[in-house]
Amino acid sequence: MNPVRNRGHIVKNMKNKSRITFIKNNYSTRNSFLRPRPISYGMNQIKKIFWYGIISLYTLPQIVLAQGSVTNSGGGRFPNPLRFTTFMEFVKAILEVVLKIGIPVAAMFIIYSGFLFVKAQGNEAELTKAKSAFTYAVIGTAILLGSWLLATGIESTINSLR
Repeated sequence: MNPVRNRGHIVKNMKNKSRITFIKNNYSTRNSFLRPRPISYGMNQIKKIFWYGIISLYTLPQIVLAQGSVTNSGGGRFPNPLRFTTFMEFVKAILEVVLKIGIPVAAMFIIYSGFLFVKAQGNEAELTKAKSAFTYAVIGTAILLGSWLLATGIESTINSLR
């Protein structure tokens, strides 16, 4: 058996003697997380962190102060930036947006699972895949629609406790 060449990047596999494995930088690609990093790698990380810091220091104040001057309406209170007065109104508004996006997506996944059933053509492995896709699509749709029911139930419970 040929010995390992130091810089030749070719090593004989010890388990399968007929197979030759190409190794980058004389380290196994399977254990690439164990190989030492070059010094330039650490410097690149420091440069990246530095530039992200500079960019965030420049952009963050512009994002925070994008509204312009905020006048205090008196009494030491800040104006409410949201148009909702209660937490449940806020949750309902979020759920409305999620439902408007989620229901068409759920319908598309159910249609996709139907396509998988047609594509399976009696193949057991493909049928199992289609059944699981349909099951997960129905479960996701139930969670999506159940979230509205859960929010409404929580709201009625909170209102009855007042």
